[in-house]
Amino acid sequence: SGRMIGVREEIDINDNAARSLLQKADTHERIYEQTYVKASIIGTYVPPGHRGQRLKLVLEARSRMDIQAARNLINDIAGGTGAASRPMEETRELITELLTYLRAKYGYCYYCSITFKNQDDMSANCPGPFEDDHAD
Repeated sequence: SGRMIGVREEIDINDNAARSLLQKADTHERIYEQTYVKASIIGTYVPPGHRGQRLKLVLEARSRMDIQAARNLINDIAGGTGAASRPMEETRELITELLTYLRAKYGYCYYCSITFKNQDDMSANCPGPFEDDHAD
């Protein structure tokens, strides 16, 4: 297709629950079939608290109107996937990562429901970083 690309837009999908779906080639094909907007991915997933080239969906189209149509379709696609679309293992990893971040950055233990004064206070008074550590 020797079409002229006139408008390019990058949408940050790094924190979107539907990012795995929005990365798929068949999703990109669907966007193109319905809106004639070319979709591609740049960057990679960057976990919370980390730096890097965040995951973005790049839209290339002839007009701003085509981009808007694609955005509407993307919202429909993403909206149709609740958190249930994320595999349980991925959810567990995400929770572990988040709880680890809260412990390191803020001295907060989710299972104790306490913000400790410092790491020494946490080491002395928190049984450990995992739920199992807190079992009676």
